[in-house]
Amino acid sequence: MRSIFLFFIDPLAKLGSVYAPNIYEQAFEYTNLIKRGHAIIQRLTATLQTNENNRHLLKHIQQYNPNGKNLQLI
Repeated sequence: MRSIFLFFIDPLAKLGSVYAPNIYEQAFEYTNLIKRGHAIIQRLTATLQTNENNRHLLKHIQQYNPNGKNLQLI
């Protein structure tokens, strides 16, 4: 969702759309939400023990980059 919002900010602003400020606000509020949520997930999973079946998922969650500009799905 964040990458979609970021993609549309400049084109909407160049068109003079009244929606450009709202899209900008949504994109960066979503970014803040992702960063705060990621910090909580990191704390909760730091000491979590997993079995072989769940190890890949935990590794993926812990390596997630909330600052990345590409769409990353968990």
